[in-house]
Amino acid sequence: MGQWAPTSVEEIYEVINTSTRPLHVETDAGAAFVKLADSESGPHALACDLIGTKLAHWLGAPTFDLHVLRHGDFSLIDEIKGQRKVRRAEAPSLASRKVSGQTWGGDEEQLEATENPDVVAALVVLDTWTRNHDRYEPREPEPHHNHRNVFFADGDAPGRVQLIAMDFTECIKCGRSELSKPCFTIERVKDERIFGLFPEFKRWMTTEGVKALAAKLETFTRNDASEILSTVPREWSMTDELRGRCAGFLYERAGFVAPILEKMIGEACGW
Repeated sequence: MGQWAPTSVEEIYEVINTSTRPLHVETDAGAAFVKLADSESGPHALACDLIGTKLAHWLGAPTFDLHVLRHGDFSLIDEIKGQRKVRRAEAPSLASRKVSGQTWGGDEEQLEATENPDVVAALVVLDTWTRNHDRYEPREPEPHHNHRNVFFADGDAPGRVQLIAMDFTECIKCGRSELSKPCFTIERVKDERIFGLFPEFKRWMTTEGVKALAAKLETFTRNDASEILSTVPREWSMTDELRGRCAGFLYERAGFVAPILEKMIGEACGW
């Protein structure tokens, strides 16, 4: 994550029809997408996205540039039954710098064109660590998959792409509407399921890559978790108690997953 730091929204282009209803906007630092704390998904969706993105950066995966926008005078336009109503965004929002690229169509061609295939393993490790079920979740009777949550930025060479770790709005929550005590149970800490492992991803997973990621995960400390949680605005319904629970979960989950990661993924990939 770079030093991108917009301070205001200059123009709103459109509302994107996804669960968090992000706005495609122009900021004083360029084009961006802005997620609001008062969307139907709630403020914890923004908190999880920020936490997950910072964890991805810690693990070494490329991410979108994010910035918490604090804008008491940011005017929004609501369209209700064809009528426009201007309101103010009171709570901070989460801005993501717009990047040229495309979401995954589920085909092998985009994966073949990837300049950084090692990020495939990082994405699987991240989703497994944080129990992010909104990319790929193994469940009965059929697995859940969301190809739109896999993004390829334009690569350095013509026709090539770069995989970006993005959209962690469901991490830690894993199906619950908000971050709360049931998200941090011992059963969830010790969940041995692998998340994020699309069948098409398996050929890109290597023993060496997973070993390196597991070794990195073993170094994750409670202080690392606390530092990341400290960046989440209090206005996003983030109390000190909840901050501590989230940090504890991430630390304990890392300690549980790291030693068995190679075995778990190896069995799933047929190594």
